[in-house]
Amino acid sequence: MIASMPAPQPKQVEALIVYGETCSMESDESPQRVWPNVNSDLFREVAHQTATTAFPLYRRSTTDPWFGHVEGFRLAASAILKEVETGNPNQDSMVLPFLVCWRHYVELHLKSLINQVQFELGLPVEVPKTHRLDRLWREAAALIDQSEAFDDDETQGHVGRLILQLHEMDPTGQEARYPINTKGSFTLEGLWSLDMRAFHNEMEGIAGYLKGSEIGIDEHFHFLREVAEEW
Repeated sequence: MIASMPAPQPKQVEALIVYGETCSMESDESPQRVWPNVNSDLFREVAHQTATTAFPLYRRSTTDPWFGHVEGFRLAASAILKEVETGNPNQDSMVLPFLVCWRHYVELHLKSLINQVQFELGLPVEVPKTHRLDRLWREAAALIDQSEAFDDDETQGHVGRLILQLHEMDPTGQEARYPINTKGSFTLEGLWSLDMRAFHNEMEGIAGYLKGSEIGIDEHFHFLREVAEEW
């Protein structure tokens, strides 16, 4: 006769939850948790600066109000991938904010780039009132061409192709943010699997191109101003 084996003990067991009191999770890695109570405050005054103290407006300037937001979403996508690559088994859920961060990064960076070239060309600086990446890319690419700062049409073509792929996956910015879109249809139905590392590498390439375009345009018009001053 085979002796019955004892049931395995779960690694983490939820304790009784009591409103307004500390509720512990029996795991070495779980912090003490407190339900919201009369003393709770999302925006409590920072008494002293720590590693988790953030200053949301620190990277905003009148000359470049976009940088903190643009770079923040790229860094957030990188942080999510890094967590997945440590072995976190929740990649099927974490892929959703990962996609949101990268798509929103591209939208913000294109709008930033459009405003930069508008300013340098002496055009009215207007933030495009669309979330569609195809329209934003067409406007950005046209302005880049108008600036005459670059002549690398091949790289621009590949960047545009990838941005349009991203647009086809999520044309309105709803696909990864919601399970159901405003038309009542399920989202991401055609995306059955995703190599997050390969996707991330391609997106970093797009990021490098967009950042390089910003730097190149700035240097191009700085050079033109220097020449004009000399003559």
